[in-house]
Parts: sequence; structure tokens; C-alpha cells
Amino acid sequence: MLKLNGQEINIQHLKKQQVLKHNPKKYQSTLTLEDISPIWNNRLKEKQSFRFFISFKRLKWLFEILHSKKCVVAEAYGFSSVYTNNCTKCAKIGNKFSLYYAINYSKNLKNNQEDFVNHWNKEHYKI
Repeated sequence: MLKLNGQEINIQHLKKQQVLKHNPKKYQSTLTLEDISPIWNNRLKEKQSFRFFISFKRLKWLFEILHSKKCVVAEAYGFSSVYTNNCTKCAKIGNKFSLYYAINYSKNLKNNQEDFVNHWNKEHYKI
């Protein structure tokens, strides 16, 4: 992990993206949430603890997940909100991430993660 402007960046993820750009056949398997949105993947894993529920970190992340340029889906698009106009399904999934994270509904949050990964692999894998 590398920290750049306060954001953690997964070096392996960046390398994989570069390889995909130059040699897309190198990775034939489907991507995971860790591949698509590594920062949010780590955050969503961390949010499982009870102490996290009442922390300032959770509040900070709540404001970020509500923001269309900082949420889980936006990370997949390079922290851009272009998806809100270009893909209705991504926009709906992004809204669900915000809602389920805000009300701490872990089961639906997990299901939404799976929907996002499946949708990304079907529709946006080649971005």
C-alpha cells in the first residue's frame, strides 16, 4: 500500500490495471471488489467491528460514500462521478451502497457488493 494525498493506493492493483491496458488476455478471471475498488473493499471489511460503528472514521467514510466522486462505484471509475450519467445500474448500486452503509445493514451491503462485482464484470470489465 502506498499513501497518496491521504488515499491508500494498492500498488498491485495499479500494476494489474496497467497489464490489463496493454495485455487484456493476461487476466481472464473475473475481478473482485478488491480489484475494482480496493480502498473501499478494505474499508467495508474494517466496518465489521462494533467499535467502528461509533467512531469518527465511520462518520468520515459515511460522508465519502454519500459523495458521488468518492464512493465505492466512483473509485472503480477512477474517483469520477461520470457513472451517474453513463450507467443507470452503477448509479443505483452506488445509491444502495450509501443507504446500506448509513443504516449499517450488513447483509444488504454484502449483497450489493456482489451485485456490483457481477455487474462490473459483465458490463465494464474492459474499461
